[in-house]
Amino acid sequence: MSRGMTLVELVITIALAAILGVPAGVILSEHLQAALRARDYTVGVQLARAEMEDIDSWNDFFAISSQAAAPVPGFGAYTRQVTVSCLAGNCTNTDTGNQGVKAITVVVTKTGSGDVLATLVSYRTKHVFFGG
Repeated sequence: MSRGMTLVELVITIALAAILGVPAGVILSEHLQAALRARDYTVGVQLARAEMEDIDSWNDFFAISSQAAAPVPGFGAYTRQVTVSCLAGNCTNTDTGNQGVKAITVVVTKTGSGDVLATLVSYRTKHVFFGG
């Protein structure tokens, strides 16, 4: 009896390894891509929340204004944009009798791809009287 494998056994072994290895590689690749996307979404949401909390801490209603898309400091792979729109009243007049409602939208995207990772919206009011 000879030791070792015949050529047919070797070819069958290589074929089986390929049949089992290719799908395993594809599954692993998809899993890694999904993990990276999940990380990007998590970081994007946290960066948007931090930006929104920073804006919410401002006491000056009239200082809140739109900011052009720019890389997030310390997180160059992500870009944030702040859009402020006046929904009601005159949002630029500082008179105490003036009423105003601003909508603040923070959008975080992946730098270079433009994939939106997070969008948060908040509203700020100044001198708005409720009731009658």
